Amino acid sequence: MEQSRELELWLASTEGNLQDVKNLLSEPTVSVNWVPGDQDSNKGDSPFHRACRFGHLSIVKEFVSCPRVELNKGNDGRSSPFYIACQEGHRDVVEFLLGYQDINVNHENFQSCTPLLFACQQGHKDVVLLLLLDHRVDCNKVQHTN
Repeated sequence: MEQSRELELWLASTEGNLQDVKNLLSEPTVSVNWVPGDQDSNKGDSPFHRACRFGHLSIVKEFVSCPRVELNKGNDGRSSPFYIACQEGHRDVVEFLLGYQDINVNHENFQSCTPLLFACQQGHKDVVLLLLLDHRVDCNKVQHTN
């Protein structure tokens, strides 16, 4: 069975295969925001989510430079790629993404939790410090519970 180019991009982003990601992003017909159908096992992550989830900084840089990538796209839990990087404690990825004005640093997931709040809950002190030093981060945002 032949894999779709989108699945190849998703897998390359997960596994950290930079050269494959570069090649696939250069193909204009590849849907770069594609999400596999079996979302129970992959959380509804796009390839950009996967690169952020696993801390593949060089691949994150490729996605940010691709104009077709939805930088703030939410996954099944409405978590953005930036949120995922904060959640996983990938300081270098978070620091890099903070350099882009188009990144929504206060993007809330389905539980109204922000990247700052989740990084605090996970004990990622280096990430929390980076977020607190960025003037765009709203440190007074409150999580709403039902």
